[in-house]
Amino acid sequence: MKILASLDHAADRAFELQGHSKSWMQSIEGLRGLGAFMVFLVHYATLVKPWVPEGSFTYDLNETLFSIGNVGVDVFFAISGFLIYAMLIRRERPILPYAKRRIFRIYPVFLAVMLLYTALSLALPDQSKIPAGESEAAWYLVANYLLFPGILDIDPMITVAWSLSYEMFFYLVMPLILPIFRLRELSPRLRVIFWFALWVVVYLAVPQHFRASMFIAGIMVYETAQVIVRERSSPALTLLALAAFVVVLAFKTSIHFDLVTFKNAGKVNQVMLFGACYLLCVAVFCKDGWLSRFFSRRYLRYFGNISYSFYLIHGLTLKFFFLVLGVVLPSESYAGFFWFWLLFLPAFIAASVVSAGLFLLVERPYSLDGMSLFSLFRSRSTSAP
Repeated sequence: MKILASLDHAADRAFELQGHSKSWMQSIEGLRGLGAFMVFLVHYATLVKPWVPEGSFTYDLNETLFSIGNVGVDVFFAISGFLIYAMLIRRERPILPYAKRRIFRIYPVFLAVMLLYTALSLALPDQSKIPAGESEAAWYLVANYLLFPGILDIDPMITVAWSLSYEMFFYLVMPLILPIFRLRELSPRLRVIFWFALWVVVYLAVPQHFRASMFIAGIMVYETAQVIVRERSSPALTLLALAAFVVVLAFKTSIHFDLVTFKNAGKVNQVMLFGACYLLCVAVFCKDGWLSRFFSRRYLRYFGNISYSFYLIHGLTLKFFFLVLGVVLPSESYAGFFWFWLLFLPAFIAASVVSAGLFLLVERPYSLDGMSLFSLFRSRSTSAP
């Protein structure tokens, strides 16, 4: 029991962020964990596929998980929209300190992983995405280090890093939009109308960047929260949010399997996804609701706290995991439906352990509260009886 208590205390010290343990932030942390897990499903489904026989139920399930897992990024965008807007709408902030803080929130972990990817690309050229020509290679590397993939049509070296260009764009443009349109002077109702109109413009004018509009879902959650979050969550709202999210995932899966054939299925799915993410966030962020309590569970929150590190490094971890597996158990000889189930937990644990290391070594000390591993151990030893 003492060992379990010590491990429990160590987890608290390592993954509980200061100032979040007794606040409304808890359910948001847990929801981040859901987003990260959904993205994990995409890459696990991609890499385990050679070991799963076509035509089996497990193969179809694998395809389904690949399809619905992509929604994890949309959940991340909605959370970012909520948090950044909530911070900026309350009062005007000096641009340069704000921009510096947001860059340092994203860039240290990204830089660490990019350097690792670059080193591996040079060491293993057959696995590299870097173009052959010197000028093309230089431009490709510069573009990736400057977070251009996503906003620009460039293949990202880190597969998931396309979303970071949207994050950074949102971070930097939001402090400009608020004063230009004098949104702080408007009522919440008028601001909702403004953001909905902007969402329609994005939906119609730049459909290739529609996923960026998921930030607006989070913004509208904040405006809704001015009324709802202070009240007890309605069970009807929770059930509606869950039902909407399930319907969207089912519809997305139907599109993936070509069961939905009408012309505008993709556009309909985008609208449904926007509404489902909005309802889910409203239900989760409401105080006292059972969804809020569920996503506030301690270890789910801890996973949510390392979710950014997990998001960036889990793909490489899984790639290594399945490369080793391919040597030990070649898919041509050992394919079987059971491997999907047997490998899932070890693959997830491996990705989580590596991500926790990246969080403790880079993200927490350089992007969050400055608490290094040395500081964690020192404070633990000095507080011990």
